[in-house]
Amino acid sequence: MPLFSLRGVSKEFLSQNGMPVAALEDVNLDVEEGEFLCLVGRSGCGKTTLLRILAGLERQSTGQAAFDGAMIAGCDPRRGMVFQDARLFLWRNVAANVAFGLEVNGTPKRERQRLSEHYMELVGLKEFATAYPYELSGGMRQRVSLARVLATNPRVILMDEPFAALDALTRNHLQEELLRLVECERKTVVFVTHSADEAAFLADRIAVFSRRPRGIGRVLDVPMPKPRRRESPESSALKQKIFDLIADYD
Repeated sequence: MPLFSLRGVSKEFLSQNGMPVAALEDVNLDVEEGEFLCLVGRSGCGKTTLLRILAGLERQSTGQAAFDGAMIAGCDPRRGMVFQDARLFLWRNVAANVAFGLEVNGTPKRERQRLSEHYMELVGLKEFATAYPYELSGGMRQRVSLARVLATNPRVILMDEPFAALDALTRNHLQEELLRLVECERKTVVFVTHSADEAAFLADRIAVFSRRPRGIGRVLDVPMPKPRRRESPESSALKQKIFDLIADYD
């Protein structure tokens, strides 16, 4: 049974003049446990809306969205979310930010400390445990955000363009770190990006979005083993295919 199952999912919002605007139209998608799925497309094509439906932050207008065999009806600690903005608490240091979800879940203090230290070490930030967000680079803040999610041990990590605002070198490094962490922790990942390069490097499957209708135009399997060379002939061919599909769907 798929971890996520979407059938006929559509989403409408109301414009300022009260007219319905389609954000998603008739999306059908399964996400298998343990896979890394990238959602790729231009801005405004519905990628983030779909991710928020998977997270339980939005509810579809029509259709069915299920997680682990049950209809999605709000947020669930088994589904962790990493946003484009790290969304850290400015008054908490790194250790306290990483431990926040554990506090909410009622984890005892000693166990919170142990898990916080473990995940700070896993993302390479243990020596910054007492630092505050304003003292960290953008890449380091995103590491804290990822550690905070991992600490709560979700089955799936939902990521909304988490590296988009970073410079190319930092972004590439964090992509490599993310793959290492996902393999180590055995997590399912659904990752939103507008970058064909990022999708080709990370994904086991790639859902390419169209803008008319708004939704998934095609799902590509990526048979290349990991780790991948970014400029290999296979990666270059896959990126070109993604570009061509996006252009066709405009």
